[in-house]
Amino acid sequence: MLGFFDPGLEIIVRGDPGSNGFTVLGLGADARIAAAITVNTGRDMSVLRRLVASNASVPKDALADPGRKLSDLLKAARSA
Repeated sequence: MLGFFDPGLEIIVRGDPGSNGFTVLGLGADARIAAAITVNTGRDMSVLRRLVASNASVPKDALADPGRKLSDLLKAARSA
């Protein structure tokens, strides 16, 4: 778990909660990641920590797409 989920966050689910692994993200009013929970997707947490630390803004549709690597989203956000 990363950050704190409060009622004001917009929730994005990455992957299928009915499957073996998924990630839940909480976005703040500024559309930046404020909280995250990973379930059997531990590699995601490493990248999510770096995304939060960089204060990067990532498009919501990209975050919700499990077919897109979070590491690629981090690279794109850093180069923007």
